[in-house]
Amino acid sequence: MPPLISADGLNNELERPILIHRDGRYYLFWSTQRKVFAPDGPNGPTGIYGMVADAVLGPYEPLNGSGLVAACPAAEPFQCYSWWIDNDLAVWGFIDLWGLNGQQIKDDPAFRRAHFGGTPAPVFRLVLDGKSAWVQEQ
Repeated sequence: MPPLISADGLNNELERPILIHRDGRYYLFWSTQRKVFAPDGPNGPTGIYGMVADAVLGPYEPLNGSGLVAACPAAEPFQCYSWWIDNDLAVWGFIDLWGLNGQQIKDDPAFRRAHFGGTPAPVFRLVLDGKSAWVQEQ
């Protein structure tokens, strides 16, 4: 069978996909990075994206209208990546480069070491409501 969704020509990384069945719907989530979107097409931030369908084989439509569910803050676009969503909707990620405060990444090993997190990010939880998904308030 073909994939449930495909991003050929748009994005080359639909990382850590997970399909969750909740309240009669199928939610398909994945993680991706800004740098892997096609340069001449629609793009988005590094984040968690998702689709929803009433049947496991679809048709799927983007959550929140755009597919974006959660992302790094605009001021810290490289803060985290590689998220995984478990069946309880807890989101686990990896801290990449933090504390840049708007600085561009430098191709300098000392700069990268000074900003490299290299550890799990704080866990957060998603909320699902039909065709919408968002980060649960703490």
